[in-house]
Amino acid sequence: MRMGAGNVFLWYCAAGGLLGAVFDGFRLCRRMIRHPTAAVVVEDVMFALVLFLSSFYGLVTKTDGIFRWIFLAGEAIGFLIYQLTISRLILKILESVLRWMIRMIQWILRPCVWLFRFIGRKCMVLIKKLIFFIKNSNHLLAKRKQNDV
Repeated sequence: MRMGAGNVFLWYCAAGGLLGAVFDGFRLCRRMIRHPTAAVVVEDVMFALVLFLSSFYGLVTKTDGIFRWIFLAGEAIGFLIYQLTISRLILKILESVLRWMIRMIQWILRPCVWLFRFIGRKCMVLIKKLIFFIKNSNHLLAKRKQNDV
């Protein structure tokens, strides 16, 4: 189904806003987990690939493969409008939600970690006693053999 140029332009504006949200996902990952420069470069290349593929898909499906700069301008305008209006708010909300979720997971797992550490310490004590016993029993057996001879 062929759409009018105005509708396609609006679709591209919406796609630009959606790409802004995807970019915010990458930004949120960077804020939550510090990345080395190489990882940032890989993320930027991935975003550029997503941007290219979404633009190409739109050109093929919505405009029958006809390339028009106005559509890419609509995508850029949608991206900028998203970044200038609600991007900061969404990033703050998502970051606080993720930090809260991490705190809850840590709170839930803390007793399990304590339990595993406790069990691990008790096992280490038993292993040390077992090693001591084995060493001493070998020493006693060697003494018995010497006395028997």
